[in-house]
Amino acid sequence: MAVKDGPFAESREVVGGWAVYDCASKEEAVQYCKDFLAVHTRHWPIWEGEVELRQIMEFPGSQLP
Repeated sequence: MAVKDGPFAESREVVGGWAVYDCASKEEAVQYCKDFLAVHTRHWPIWEGEVELRQIMEFPGSQLP
């Protein structure tokens, strides 16, 4: 009998983490993402990855679109 993980990605292909930032503007959020990636490449030079930026909350008077 064969056992499979199912129709899911292998654990090595799954997102490794997330971060939540409180930013005053979209530009600031983009800079945080760049800094986040820079930490990985500085400490793990062969690392390849990407960041997906999502707005999860907006407060009245927010500068984000």
